[in-house]
Amino acid sequence: MSKNAKHFSIVGILIPIVTAIVYYTISTFFFELPEAASAEASIIDDLFNGHYILIAFLFAIVVVPLVYSISVFRQEEGDETDAPHIHENTTLEIAWTVLPIFLVIGFGIWGVTNYNAVIASEPDEITIYVQGYKWDWTFYYPDHDYKSDQALVLQEDVPVLLEMQSSDVIHAFWVPGFRVKQDVYPYDTENQALNFASGPDYDPEPYHFKPQVMRFTPVKEGVYRVRCAEICGTSHYSMLANVFVLSPSNYQAWLAGDYLLPPDPNLVNSQPGEGYYLDALNDFTIENGFTPPPPPELAPVEDEG
Repeated sequence: MSKNAKHFSIVGILIPIVTAIVYYTISTFFFELPEAASAEASIIDDLFNGHYILIAFLFAIVVVPLVYSISVFRQEEGDETDAPHIHENTTLEIAWTVLPIFLVIGFGIWGVTNYNAVIASEPDEITIYVQGYKWDWTFYYPDHDYKSDQALVLQEDVPVLLEMQSSDVIHAFWVPGFRVKQDVYPYDTENQALNFASGPDYDPEPYHFKPQVMRFTPVKEGVYRVRCAEICGTSHYSMLANVFVLSPSNYQAWLAGDYLLPPDPNLVNSQPGEGYYLDALNDFTIENGFTPPPPPELAPVEDEG
């Protein structure tokens, strides 16, 4: 084997090794994602991982030859001769121009395909209205007599369409475990027919207002946390709400008023590393069955709509 072939072989072995190390470091220590809790999360996570792998490879393909060259081809003491002058390499120049173009186009197609998959409608999706305001959320259930709650209650494996609006400034609806996020814009507050709280009289079409929409399918029972991801004022940090993903039987019991949800303590953000659950609600997670009996001193959930 010639010396050049030997050097290229060593570099060729080191590049995938360094790529794997950098990818593991990025995905584990710098950008660790919370546990996926929606069908869309796996689609988005695949795109994240694709970018991480590409970033790691580009880092390795630049740094490995550089460090190897500095280490192996160091000028010997007393050697004052010039290195050979290489003026051009047409093949290499074409390659590093054309290949990135194909990479950018490929990732663009991948991103558009995944985006269309995330926003695609489902035939059996249910609609829930989301009202954002300083500094809280209210959720309305038009398919269930406009039942309203300060918590978002969902049924496991049932697709959801959220129609969202703000009463004041721009907010942003975000549940980290679901991976989807959407800015929420204000409506004309002088026209109360645009307010979800107007119940069956809600009709935005004459005013040409379109609520912002978000789609996802929750796939894991548990308690999650909505947080506002758009700075919206002095209490932006506390604009939180619980998301309860219930089994079909518990969801139907909740609709009937026979299942009492845990109260919202309105604590600060949940602790990382615990699936983005709240410490105060850990007893109600799926690991503990998520079927606590209602405390005897509390009445069943009443319709506040």
